[in-house]
Amino acid sequence: MQSDLSVEADKSFAASIAAEIVDGLDFIAIKLHSDVDRSWYRATSRDRRTLLIVAADVGPSREEEFTQELELLQPFAQSPAILHPTKVVMGEKRVGMALVDPGGIPLGSVFKAAKWESNAFVGRKLEVAYRIAEALRLVHETGLIHGDMRPENCFLRTSGEIALTGFGRAGRAADSISPSFGTPAYMSPEETGRTNGHPDQRSDLYSLGVMLFELLTGTLPFSASEPLEWAHRHLATRPPKPSLKNGELPEQLDAILLKLLEKDPAHRYQSAKAAESDLRRCVIEWTAGGKVERFPVARGDLFRHSGYGATLYGRDVAIQLLLNSAERVAAGADSEVVIVTGAAGIGKSSLVAGIKQTLVGRGFLFAEGKFDQNRWQTPYATVVHAFRGLVRQLLAKDESEVQEWRADFAEALGENAGLMVDLVPELAHIVGDQPEIAAAELATAAVRFRYLFKAFLSVFATAAHPLVVFVDDLQWLDPATLDLIQGLATEHQLKHMLLVVAYRDDEVDSTHSLAALLAYVRQMSHRVRDIRLDKLSNADLERLLANVFSCGPERVETLAAIVNEKTDGNPFFTLQFIRQLASDGLLTFQAETSEWDWNDGEIASRSVTRNVAQLLALQLDGLPGRTKAALGILSLLGSATDVKTTALAVGAKIEELEPTLRPAIDAGMVRM
Repeated sequence: MQSDLSVEADKSFAASIAAEIVDGLDFIAIKLHSDVDRSWYRATSRDRRTLLIVAADVGPSREEEFTQELELLQPFAQSPAILHPTKVVMGEKRVGMALVDPGGIPLGSVFKAAKWESNAFVGRKLEVAYRIAEALRLVHETGLIHGDMRPENCFLRTSGEIALTGFGRAGRAADSISPSFGTPAYMSPEETGRTNGHPDQRSDLYSLGVMLFELLTGTLPFSASEPLEWAHRHLATRPPKPSLKNGELPEQLDAILLKLLEKDPAHRYQSAKAAESDLRRCVIEWTAGGKVERFPVARGDLFRHSGYGATLYGRDVAIQLLLNSAERVAAGADSEVVIVTGAAGIGKSSLVAGIKQTLVGRGFLFAEGKFDQNRWQTPYATVVHAFRGLVRQLLAKDESEVQEWRADFAEALGENAGLMVDLVPELAHIVGDQPEIAAAELATAAVRFRYLFKAFLSVFATAAHPLVVFVDDLQWLDPATLDLIQGLATEHQLKHMLLVVAYRDDEVDSTHSLAALLAYVRQMSHRVRDIRLDKLSNADLERLLANVFSCGPERVETLAAIVNEKTDGNPFFTLQFIRQLASDGLLTFQAETSEWDWNDGEIASRSVTRNVAQLLALQLDGLPGRTKAALGILSLLGSATDVKTTALAVGAKIEELEPTLRPAIDAGMVRM
């Protein structure tokens, strides 16, 4: 707690900052609120001009936090949901930041008001909860992740709306932030750094859940005394139902808050917009009758089940065949080859991705790469990319495990380890610097590499950790990799490895170089499994659409028939078609009933191409110019790249990248 002398010094400091910004005017500062590390002041001049001033102790990172917030928010000066900073000033003992004053007070001080704890204020609390979600939705629409959602970083404006501040610690574009940020009591499980997930906008939704729990019940969902204990609570402790803490709350709030507080980001709300919609419905019903009827939550998240699940309907047999091959390989049988075929968009990549987590959970290692038709002349590029990713996973292990891997690589690779380091540079961090290998004539070098690569694979493919190697879009493979894959597919000594290859069979005829390889490999029928994916049936589409719209299959029976006719049962086309309908306003979410609505006749009249290139071309035409330009540059970087490289290539700041790509992300063209 600040002493009276300290408060007066801060008031003077705040007034001096305001005077520095508005030359020639004297300001008087009054204290609004203080939390653990910041104090809020409103500085007012004689002619009634006002500024907000946030002051904090000078520390190693404090000026950096304030400066980062100032720089980060420059592009979003007009957003009503962001409390906009204008200047950072360093004092001898205090650092201050001036912000545009929208009127109102920090929400942290509202939480502490005695009258706020009265159950008579349930309606007012619901209104504020809705407004917080609304502000977070507006922030997310700019492409930012807030990263430190808590009452002290919410400003309740005189209009009743909420503006957010406190972006200095972690407000960044998608995928550019790291775990272990934010405030312990409000941080998400993935922010603890103890999960496989990386913080994203859904992390803000978890913190929103903690805030709303505190707002509506007067207490946090968990209690702890130090950061490690907080981390454990967020990771392992289930929150209680809010209605058990405050009997005046409608039970519908239990469903909303517990959905926000899900440990797994995939099980939370997927968007602040959906949470805002559900809370708005609560406000409307409470205002109308003093109660809230129960309704299903999160239906406003049209594609709330992120990942590959939506494309796996009708694939039960294919999934089981893949798992059976993996189990045989793990049990010690000869290595096997699974060949997955089908048209573009039919779900070949999704099929393998759908079993990845299952196999990794059973101890399998997973190396995956995707051929690129623009890199056809780069030998081994796809295979090298796959194993660079796998070696990076090893580098994350503790030193004792790394030492075991180091010994295994040394034994398997011997004096030729330098050749593998040349291809997989990350390997040097495990095996150390290696002497140069004398160059060999081309034929000898190719034979030596194939032998060495099999030795390299044998380190990964063991009974303790069987190996899955997945190479996608095989129709674009280069000649060198074709020879390598043929050698791997026919290798009899290599155990505990499952090689999965996928290609578009409608692009491979008898003259294609791949045709001869596949014919040769298929001669080993006891080690080869073919899986061909066909179009989805009407029943499969009904289940898929019922999942997308959170309704019964009978609700989408007519729609499924229309979609089937439009997309020929292709899962990719189906999802893109639904996205396009939503973008065009033909799908509307009715917040009052928490249901999606559409007109079957209007959708039936829509024309849609069944050609993937034409479909994507039409969608590209509808994107903003800067998004199309960015996608054109990204297409030159291959199928995947990192955020920093993308920002550099596009010529944008990292914080500008997500807003630039957001239309393409929403269209399902890019995943960040």
